[in-house]
Amino acid sequence: MTALRFAVVSIGLCAAAACASGSPGAHNVVPQTQAAGRDTGAPPPHNSWALASPLPTPAAATAAAASKTTLYVVGGYTGNFSGQLQAYTPATGLWSSKASMPTARKDLAAVFAAGKLYAIGGTNDAMDFATVEAYNPAKNAWSEMAPMPTARTSLAAAVLNGIIYAVGGNDSHGNYLNTLEAYDPKTNTWSEKTGMPTARNALAAAVSNGKLYALGGQGSKGQLTTVEAYDPAANSWSEAAPMLTARSYLAAASVKGIIYAAAGQLNGNYLTVFEAYNAKTNTWSSKAALPIAEDDFGAVSINGLFYAAGGNADPAALQVYTP
Repeated sequence: MTALRFAVVSIGLCAAAACASGSPGAHNVVPQTQAAGRDTGAPPPHNSWALASPLPTPAAATAAAASKTTLYVVGGYTGNFSGQLQAYTPATGLWSSKASMPTARKDLAAVFAAGKLYAIGGTNDAMDFATVEAYNPAKNAWSEMAPMPTARTSLAAAVLNGIIYAVGGNDSHGNYLNTLEAYDPKTNTWSEKTGMPTARNALAAAVSNGKLYALGGQGSKGQLTTVEAYDPAANSWSEAAPMLTARSYLAAASVKGIIYAAAGQLNGNYLTVFEAYNAKTNTWSSKAALPIAEDDFGAVSINGLFYAAGGNADPAALQVYTP
């Protein structure tokens, strides 16, 4: 295992007025310890971004998941379809290489549940996968799990009450899917749930206030602002307030109950858009724009910070947001 350390990249000071107003494009210079999530030094301004240690192996069309202490970036496209697994520890600013995923693929989904990283679905362009593989950090080893009932790529996944939900995507014929399937890590079994009202791929998913939210993506009517919420207790969906910006290949994560939807692409253009959703009030607001426009990347939340990793525009970028 090789440990690598990089310096944080400065991206300009956030003007006081911009930071106070929360205007898009507000950036800041952050000491390495702060960008790495450590509790030393002056804290970065609220509603601000910094660039942290870049990915040792750049990756587009990748997925990300996080334990309480570690960001994992898995799979993607690095000139070839990749099974690479890279781990970043914010507390130290260190990256390390882990055991490679058995099935190389891109446009997969990833979550962390029950002490393991789960890599779900994806494609190698020759076929779309139902494959599910689980990584055990304690053993630095992978194992094959029960496959999804539906093979698909460009799906999204999230964990709610210990259950993994895989939502949307497209099949090998390019059909947009509204499929929702639930995986129980305790029993290694999948079950079908009520499908989304809007079939789509290249969407994002996040959890807040006891519900699973499916955000944006691409459907039969083009790129979407659509947000739909799934209630597992009722096994039913409801429409939520739409995002402010239509987009696909975005990424999302929940930080202290607020869902953040980052970047993506619209009409072939990479975006820096960053929007926040409050599930309690069913409202969206604009936040500081990403330093680097991205699509097809991974996002996670660790210790109250939002991390955006990899992507098509700058596959090595690790962008860190302080709410």
